[in-house]
Amino acid sequence: MNVTFSKDQGVGTLNLQFTTADFAAEYKKRLRSYAAKANVKGFRPGKVPEQLVEKMYGQGLKLEALNDKVSETINQYLKDNNVQILGEIHNKDHQEADPAASTFDLSYEMALVPEFDLPDLATIELPKFRLAFTDEQAKGEIESLRKRSGKLADQDAIEANSIIYAEYERSGEEPKKTYLSAERMTEAGQAAFMGAKAGDAVTVELGEAFSEDELRKVLFLSKPEDVTPAGKATFKVEKVQAFKLPELDQIFVEERLGLTYSEDEQTVIRAYADKMAANSQSGVEYVEQAIALNTLRETANISLPEAFLKHMVEHTYEHQQKQLTDEEFAREMKAVRNNLVLDKLAETLEVQVDFEDVVQETMQAIVGSGYYPAGMGNDEELRNMAIKLLSQKDRNIMNEMAGRARSGKILAAASAKMLRVEKSVSHEELQGIANQN
Repeated sequence: MNVTFSKDQGVGTLNLQFTTADFAAEYKKRLRSYAAKANVKGFRPGKVPEQLVEKMYGQGLKLEALNDKVSETINQYLKDNNVQILGEIHNKDHQEADPAASTFDLSYEMALVPEFDLPDLATIELPKFRLAFTDEQAKGEIESLRKRSGKLADQDAIEANSIIYAEYERSGEEPKKTYLSAERMTEAGQAAFMGAKAGDAVTVELGEAFSEDELRKVLFLSKPEDVTPAGKATFKVEKVQAFKLPELDQIFVEERLGLTYSEDEQTVIRAYADKMAANSQSGVEYVEQAIALNTLRETANISLPEAFLKHMVEHTYEHQQKQLTDEEFAREMKAVRNNLVLDKLAETLEVQVDFEDVVQETMQAIVGSGYYPAGMGNDEELRNMAIKLLSQKDRNIMNEMAGRARSGKILAAASAKMLRVEKSVSHEELQGIANQN
């Protein structure tokens, strides 16, 4: 077999010239194997003559042997000559080998990994963000957590925050069960209901006590054709409840906020603001790493054979019955350049990723999803959740987390060598920067 290789503007072409003799041994092996298990009418299983099997199935078996020889030759050549490629190998001009021929001349094209250099990391400026949360933001988060931790409790009388379970009755109609929110009533409705207790009956003008939207919810009128009633109606109060929010006591501060208890509420709020900043550090680092990657990608002169790659991507999209847009192709090329930068950094900085890195990345992802709030439970419980996710039969999660762990570790090592410039930002400002990167 004669193998030649040429390069032109980032595209490599591998030419293979060979004869049937180059894969004859593999063909004979397949023929004998097939004959040993062939089931042909008139012959016992495994007793079909090779000549008959060859006559019936030889062309297909020869094509299989030929394709295997081509794949083996290409892979061996790339390995022996350290040819690094991007994506898949492309059959030039969609050539098809004729198994009946005695000689073959086939060509294969591939995009080559370009040669490029990264700049000296110590000369690249990279912001080091200091995220600050205001006391007002911390107070809002604490209030939100208190509301999520609240529990329904009975009330003696209706107040502004009450939920009212009642029986609704209008003249000439059967009574119906309903519930009302005092907060969502109009001022007139609140004035009528405030102070009422279980067993009391409250009569109101429906149009005055409720907005039309709220009244339809109270009366469970979900269909557009349902007519919203008007006039007077009586609500017989059966039960009054309200969400009772936990106080900022020692149990709530230590168990729910994960802070050291203090009787001074302002001290608790400030400590929680600091904790919010600390919990957001992984998000800060993610933004910093995205900036580092974008800077390196734009600084490095990475030349790609985009016309060739576009043809390959379009072919993939066609198989998926999709049409490739310019925006999608630009994203594909950005991803290719990003991966090239990461590979170069990993080689230069000698970064290795192990299973523990993947576990830690998965733990951060679980906390970041909000499914397992930071400060709740314990690290061992969170770690077990991460390992359980990674152990699923579907390897998509493992692959995604491994990829994130690898890029994160590489970019962390690169960022540590860059020229860091401290910058204080608010959460909103950081979000804006993240959206740009």
